[in-house]
Amino acid sequence: SLPDSFGNLQVGGNLHLSNNQLQSLPDSFGNLQVGGNLHLSNNQLQSLPDSFGNLQVGGNLHLSNNQLQSLPDSFGNLQLGGILNLSDNQLQSLPDSFGNLQVGGNLHLSNNQLQSL
Repeated sequence: SLPDSFGNLQVGGNLHLSNNQLQSLPDSFGNLQVGGNLHLSNNQLQSLPDSFGNLQVGGNLHLSNNQLQSLPDSFGNLQLGGILNLSDNQLQSLPDSFGNLQVGGNLHLSNNQLQSL
């Protein structure tokens, strides 16, 4: 697990947290500032903290190959400079705020369990 203080980080480049066994992220994670890409793929995340929508990512956000079943309501507040990859999760629905997302690149939602948009 990551310490609660992890959200205080300011990373000018890329942050690689892929290929671990993370099951959750601390509540403070939304305070994180990443200038480049944030890699969280290939973990065991089942949910994201409510603060996740406050995240600042200048590049791509990779959340593929986790076990995400839902996204927090705040997710639509995200502003990403690049790609958002949510492929290969277990998402059954998207929050109402999802339509407010600002994604600078491609949006990947393949291989989930979405039944309607």
